[in-house]
Amino acid sequence: MIQNGPPQSTTRRCCLWLRARLYAGLEQWSQVLADADRYVTLGGVDLSYWQAEALAHLGREADALSTLDKSIRESPEDVWGYLNRADILFCLGRLDDALEATENALDVDPKEAWAHLYRADYSLHRPGSCARADADLTRALELRPTDLNIKRFEAEIRVLLGLTCPELAAPARSLEMAQEAAKFRPRSFSYQRSLGIALYADARYEDAKATLLGALDLKPKPDPMTLFFLAMTESKLGRQADARRTYDRAVARMNETWPKSPDLVMLKAEAVRLLDRSFRGEG
Repeated sequence: MIQNGPPQSTTRRCCLWLRARLYAGLEQWSQVLADADRYVTLGGVDLSYWQAEALAHLGREADALSTLDKSIRESPEDVWGYLNRADILFCLGRLDDALEATENALDVDPKEAWAHLYRADYSLHRPGSCARADADLTRALELRPTDLNIKRFEAEIRVLLGLTCPELAAPARSLEMAQEAAKFRPRSFSYQRSLGIALYADARYEDAKATLLGALDLKPKPDPMTLFFLAMTESKLGRQADARRTYDRAVARMNETWPKSPDLVMLKAEAVRLLDRSFRGEG
């Protein structure tokens, strides 16, 4: 996750930063890597996350992690070095390593709300860790009670937590947080996705469908998580043919992006379960 905006530097570096960001949205990873490398060579700030993401998508996982490790060595007190490493490891399906990286981040700064959110997201995939995930979500909001980005991400994670730990499902709470956040960022893909997911969890399926479709319109390439929730929403609405087509799109995009991501693996299994039940007339 990139925290800084365009740097106050030369026009050349700004153009490279903006173009790398554009290429990332288009998933043109070779171009992302080339521009990020040139940007850093010209004295720009650390773009190790973009470089690592591009390398991972190009099948160069070891190089991706080496890039992040170099960033950590150069700035060992920067909590985001560890969190960026955790994010890439998680997307690659290396859950235990991702959790270890979040622990490293919390060792550097126990009050970093995003470290608690990341650990919550990862912990919900580990059996017996539901209470840990719930506690981390609570702690993150205690640390940043007015941060709308924290709220919208917590809303998503609580929906996922409800899938793995049904006793902790809190759809009304998720929806309240997502609505508050989305009201201030109506043209943000991430905020609208979070709202659509929360609407799905609260069984407001028509609203969920409209919101998820709107979120997809805000991104150059369709996001697999959004597509999985859209497929499940269409199934809940009884539109099984649409649900099956959307599910197929979600799987294709998952395979093109992060096929081993625990979040996507879980949502794929949940969508299969729901669609199979619908075809059998059970729900």
